[in-house]
Amino acid sequence: MPDRLARYETKLRQLQQKGRWRVLTGPGGIDFTSNDYLALAGSPRLTAGAIAALERGVPVGAGGSRLLRGNHAEHEALEAEAAAFFQSERMLYFGSGYAANLAVLSTLPQRGDIVVHDTLVHASAHAGMAAGRAEAISVPHNNADAFDDAISRWRKAGGTGHPWIVVESLYSMDGDRAPLPDLAELANRHDGFLVIDEAHATGVHGAGGRGLAAELERRENVVVLHTCGKALGASGALVGASRVLCDYLVNRASPFIYATAPSPLQTASVRQALNVVAAEPERREKLQDLVAFANRLVADRLGFAGSGSQILPVVVGDNRRAIRIAERMQADGFDIRAIRPPTVPKGTAPAHRHHAQRRCSNDRPHGRAIGPSHGGGEAMSLRFVVTATDTGVGKTVFSAGLADALGACYWKPIQAGLDEETDSETVRRLGRLPPQHILPEAWRLKTPASPHLAADIDGLALRPEALHLPKTTSPLIIEGAGGLLVPLTRREVFADVFARWRLPIILCARTGLGTINHTLLSLEAIRRRQIPVLGIAFIGDAQPDTQQIIAEMGGVPSLGRLPRLDPLTPDALRESFRRHFDVSQFQERCV
Repeated sequence: MPDRLARYETKLRQLQQKGRWRVLTGPGGIDFTSNDYLALAGSPRLTAGAIAALERGVPVGAGGSRLLRGNHAEHEALEAEAAAFFQSERMLYFGSGYAANLAVLSTLPQRGDIVVHDTLVHASAHAGMAAGRAEAISVPHNNADAFDDAISRWRKAGGTGHPWIVVESLYSMDGDRAPLPDLAELANRHDGFLVIDEAHATGVHGAGGRGLAAELERRENVVVLHTCGKALGASGALVGASRVLCDYLVNRASPFIYATAPSPLQTASVRQALNVVAAEPERREKLQDLVAFANRLVADRLGFAGSGSQILPVVVGDNRRAIRIAERMQADGFDIRAIRPPTVPKGTAPAHRHHAQRRCSNDRPHGRAIGPSHGGGEAMSLRFVVTATDTGVGKTVFSAGLADALGACYWKPIQAGLDEETDSETVRRLGRLPPQHILPEAWRLKTPASPHLAADIDGLALRPEALHLPKTTSPLIIEGAGGLLVPLTRREVFADVFARWRLPIILCARTGLGTINHTLLSLEAIRRRQIPVLGIAFIGDAQPDTQQIIAEMGGVPSLGRLPRLDPLTPDALRESFRRHFDVSQFQERCV
């Protein structure tokens, strides 16, 4: 295999080893895995509607973007009818829910605003926030007070823009509901906006199937997303908002401007689906009967309360056990799939949680099964230790780039040297972090030396056992002082503290001469202490053979390489980090 493909083969082998290898398979057996809640996807009603649309001359393809001849009468008719159905001031149709979330969250929040999102929002929301201009922070799942606290802290720290609260009305992996009335009140009180993803509620919940946010839809500070590929049985997504915000998306949202318009024929199918939802309430009534039945079965046979919705999470174990259960169910004629990271975040072993989501259609139960999520009732944040093979490698610059990419908090437990810009100040500046994301050091030592020596000079006694992990609702980046084996006292090195924390280590290594020896020795020291290793972040000029042999002999992933930047500016670091590192490999690890 050519060397240029070796890194991909390595990553695929790692997925197989972790039980996260995926292959494409077709449907088979009774449907317990799709989102076709109302059994519309293959229904005679939608089929007849598509045939009628073809007969009246509706084309299959749009032929271009909506701003370049691709705008069809079907698009405009759907948007007008959907606005009337959902009682929204205006609707805008996108080719997918992913594109809609990407467009809304990368375009509407402005520089100086803040996006506060539930930790369990969909990956498309994360993609939109990452591509946008506003700062983004996460808060624990379904905790309205945490939203309030986060916005209040931002205001006290000098935030002058508008907050954007981002949630799902019905969460796809847990099946629980967001506290929408409380969040709407918060948005009003803080002069902010509320973005609600109704993907799993549209057509199923609320008056007339209009969703759980139906009573909020006409407010000027509320943006609602209705996907058309789940209960509606077609594809695409509708964004409901004020006329001003929809006009702004048409003029500024890249996923709308630069994408070929959705198929007019598919658009006609969405129109037909809305007609069916309005005209056949018995579909929802049958579904709700089956939902109640499924929830009772879960309570009676598994001994815990169901979610009350068509999504029923069940804990079953780790990835491989989830796969085995799904395969056994498939063999018995039930189409149930194992859901694993990154669809759901990885929890702390062995307390993995998996989902068996039973979904009910007009004719029979439907559902999706089994995937790990957060262990326990409180969402856990991403936490990493960033260390290096020795001092001066560049781990502080890497930490700034990672904190910026994840919207993380940063903590340097021990700062040695106060005459120049401290590492915390450097990370805040380069990572554009808000003040509240920089956590105070446990010890600030004046002398730029090894902590054990600097503490002796300052007349202080360091107590490594007193270093306790801070609690944060946002991801947390912890940076050690100097290299992995720098002594804190005359008996204990930083690696010993890391061993007590049991957090994944990101090891920063140079790409220059001598790095193979230093890096492999550091990995041996990490493994002797049984500390988990996320991977190696190389810093410096590209040395493909050096990087490859370290990853192969060290048995760890290469996370990427950050080149030396001149000039080193926040913009240059952000652009370089996103070009050289796949941020999803950090987001998949949750501790």
